[in-house]
Amino acid sequence: MKRYRLIQARTPEEVVGREEHVSFAKELGVHLDQIERVDALAGNLELASLTDGADAILVGGSGKFSVYDDAPWLKNFFDILGAVADADFPTFASCFGFQGLCMAFGSEVRKDMEAAEVGTYAMHKMPAA
Repeated sequence: MKRYRLIQARTPEEVVGREEHVSFAKELGVHLDQIERVDALAGNLELASLTDGADAILVGGSGKFSVYDDAPWLKNFFDILGAVADADFPTFASCFGFQGLCMAFGSEVRKDMEAAEVGTYAMHKMPAA
């Protein structure tokens, strides 16, 4: 049975955190208990605890935060995303998570409201996934 860790940058009152969890489980075709939610806001993410016993890391979005916020937990978030990628550990990052992964590698993430792409797009999992 596949096991996942879902890194989330969500405050406790955000119902979308649960919705995101459910959506990942539905799209992966797994039970909710196969995806363990991990709180990025705690600022204590560690490579070993994220990867041990997991088959892949999932990194969700965030409605309340930007990769350019001055939040103390963001450095740990970027560092761990870089470490996961450097370890060549299977990872899927969406939305804020993808921006965080870009920041981890020194890429530029721009806020450009005129070119903003927002919405839902159909994706299909390949057999190798």
